[in-house]
Amino acid sequence: MFSSSNSLRLVAVAVALIVAVLTGAATGLISGAPDCPAVPASTASTAPAAPTTAAGGAGIGDSVGGGGAPEAPPKQQPTAAAGVVQAAQPACTAREPFGVTAALTGFVGALLVGAALLLLLLLSSRGGPRQVQVPVAAARGNGTGPADADRRALVQACIYVRDRVTSKALGDRLGAALAEAGVKTLEPTGVRFDPAHHEAGGAAPAADPKLIGSIAAVEVPGYLDRDGRVLRAPIVTVYQAARNPGGPTGAHPTVQQPAQQPAQHTTSPQPRREQPR
Repeated sequence: MFSSSNSLRLVAVAVALIVAVLTGAATGLISGAPDCPAVPASTASTAPAAPTTAAGGAGIGDSVGGGGAPEAPPKQQPTAAAGVVQAAQPACTAREPFGVTAALTGFVGALLVGAALLLLLLLSSRGGPRQVQVPVAAARGNGTGPADADRRALVQACIYVRDRVTSKALGDRLGAALAEAGVKTLEPTGVRFDPAHHEAGGAAPAADPKLIGSIAAVEVPGYLDRDGRVLRAPIVTVYQAARNPGGPTGAHPTVQQPAQQPAQHTTSPQPRREQPR
């Protein structure tokens, strides 16, 4: 469970980072800043006009009635206003392809939202009941629990029915069910006979001395539990040496038996009795 929760946290962090990056990139692409050059302020300069004096009027001591030469009117100097006319410029529509400030803002915002969601996920996982994973070997124990006792009873019942059923389909189905429960079928054909693991049923003559002591066939299969315990030893037929025809022993025909000699009876001499004269 702990590994699954850690994996879930890593996935949540990765998803939050990906969403933050995508959000920042999308925000930067959508909100690009305007890219317009700076325009200097327009200025206009005008030259001041020359001062003008009013014509007419006589001064003191001037001659009246044209006694003196008439005063020439002052020359008016032309004034030219030097104005700088600013040409009308078109409106700026150029924009930057990527807004860095907006992208950073979107990235930070999405990152904060992902961090908040991750914090809520961690708090919810801690608040729930913690399940302690018990190892399989420890759960099985020594086979003293009620569940193990029920399992053994069902396994023994399946073995009993399989040994006595006549339908091959039913026998195969029971064998598959036992295999799913962790029970292995033992059919040690061709291996050496071991009284600790095999039960001798019948005997078969062997013409080859190399086959003597090996298992010829399996009469009733055995069963081995998932913990290595033998539920039932297989009943097998074992190769043995061929017997002599009519001989009481099971020795090999090439073995010479010593000839039995008839028993000899010995007589002891009897004492003679003398007859009286």
